[in-house]
Amino acid sequence: MSSRRSACCCASGASAIGTHCIAYGDPEVLRWHGRPDALTLPETAYAVGRMSAQWDERGYGMWAVEERDGGELVGRIGLLYHPDSPAGEDRVEIAWTLQQDRWGRGYATEGASAARDWAFSRLDIPRLISITIPENRRSWHVMEKLGLTRRGEPRPWHGFDVEWWALDRADWERSVNPTPRDERRLSG
Repeated sequence: MSSRRSACCCASGASAIGTHCIAYGDPEVLRWHGRPDALTLPETAYAVGRMSAQWDERGYGMWAVEERDGGELVGRIGLLYHPDSPAGEDRVEIAWTLQQDRWGRGYATEGASAARDWAFSRLDIPRLISITIPENRRSWHVMEKLGLTRRGEPRPWHGFDVEWWALDRADWERSVNPTPRDERRLSG
């Protein structure tokens, strides 16, 4: 998967140190995931290993995001399966984590848009969800750009309050193949 400014490849255990250095080792990045502190290197290796295993188990997962110019690892974007989803039966999340100095540059929107389109064109799922803490307005903005809408009230999940957003397949299909009526509504 790739976007205009980044190339993505399957996340692997080998990228655990890089992921730790650029994102999971930064307490400010993890604060927006509901954690009070950074992950240790072994915790990061476990998280990356769990994400990598989803490729084998489910045929989708997270992509390591590298800048096209220079190949620097800047984060991860992709799909996560949550067996204990706060959204009930909807368990496939579109998610992203970027290093702090890449925030606000459009990488999350660009990469998550590509992941959204990849998911709906290859997976038989009725909707995608995205989960965030209620205070994470930056993620809200990305979710809105992706076409997701807030669906759930904040609720406890993994030790902190989260809310979930979703995009139904039918709404995504209308956005990529609008009918003449949809086109008039979108342009007006």
